[in-house]
Amino acid sequence: MCGIAKTLIRVGLITAVVGGTVVVFAGPHRVRALVQQARSDIHARIDAAIDDPAALRAQLKDLEAQYPKRLAEVRRDLDEVQGQIAQLEREAQVSRRVVALAETDLTELQTLLARADEHRQTGQATVVRVKFEDQVLTPKQAYARAGSITQVRDAYQNRAGEIEKDLGYLRQQEQRLSDVLVQLDTEHAEFQAQLWQLDRQVDAISRNERLIAIMEKREARIAEHSRYEGVSLDRLRGRLASIRSGQESRLDRLAGSLATRSYEDRARLDAARETNGYAPLIELDSPVIIDSSSDQELRPARRLASRPN
Repeated sequence: MCGIAKTLIRVGLITAVVGGTVVVFAGPHRVRALVQQARSDIHARIDAAIDDPAALRAQLKDLEAQYPKRLAEVRRDLDEVQGQIAQLEREAQVSRRVVALAETDLTELQTLLARADEHRQTGQATVVRVKFEDQVLTPKQAYARAGSITQVRDAYQNRAGEIEKDLGYLRQQEQRLSDVLVQLDTEHAEFQAQLWQLDRQVDAISRNERLIAIMEKREARIAEHSRYEGVSLDRLRGRLASIRSGQESRLDRLAGSLATRSYEDRARLDAARETNGYAPLIELDSPVIIDSSSDQELRPARRLASRPN
């Protein structure tokens, strides 16, 4: 038991080391690609080995059931992407509006600060204040407010730029998902249109399988009959024809024998008559027969009689 455990541990360690080496040198992406390729080959071989009509019909049902699921998944992803696009478009609109408002306020505040600097430089007033948004600000406060507005404007400009980038990616995803959805819809429609043809093909395969089974059974029976000198329908017909031909030949021989026998019997009868004192048959004259319906005389009929010696 300890030896088996040591062997299993050793094999596991060697496998782990070899697998880790392959991952290190080949990279995880290539290893995953290799595993995926092997899995695809196995699935392809399994699909190629399936020729049972029931299995084919089950595959058709599975494929038909997969289309609604795939369509639902794609539509859900598309709705999610479109919702994100709508949300980002609203945020982009808000950002652009903030930038526009900040630009307006900054322009107004810069104009007020320029006038305040002009008053101070000309000496028209020793104390200058700036009134902005119902607030009275010193020049220092006004410059600070202008800097704050500038930061807000720049931040929302950057945000609007990032939103546009995100919208670009999302619109690409939306286009791809839309294409996939159209493709799946088309495939589903074509599948629904051709499903009856595929079903008929499966029925044809099933009929062919039954026909092959019947033919194989017939061939097996013929081989079995031939082995044990049995007869098939064709052989029985040939046998009957042979028997009938033999019977006809025998009947012909018997008929010929009877004809020969008839002549022999007549000869024996004539010989017996001569022995008993009877002469051979002679012809006697008969009277002429006159028919009233005809002017021609009929030839007299001849009578046969035997004359004693």
